[in-house]
Amino acid sequence: MAFTFRPEEKHEKILDELCIELGINSKSKVLFWLIESYQSVKNDRDIFFQKMNSQAIELVTVKKVISQKLEAEAWLKDFSTVSKERGD
Repeated sequence: MAFTFRPEEKHEKILDELCIELGINSKSKVLFWLIESYQSVKNDRDIFFQKMNSQAIELVTVKKVISQKLEAEAWLKDFSTVSKERGD
């Protein structure tokens, strides 16, 4: 099977980068490598996104804990100020 591939300039740049990174000397071989490696690349991508989502959830949790800690510290400061004013 033969096909003609006419990439846009941005795709040419990507193919050039892949040639260098993969140590493959022709763009057509890079395309074949991509086709042959599709499943592996897809699995790696899925694992990456799972980790990214997990870290995003962890970040939200950490931000919430920090916010609660700051609120508690502000409440304690206000409470101690009121207590001092009342002479408690």
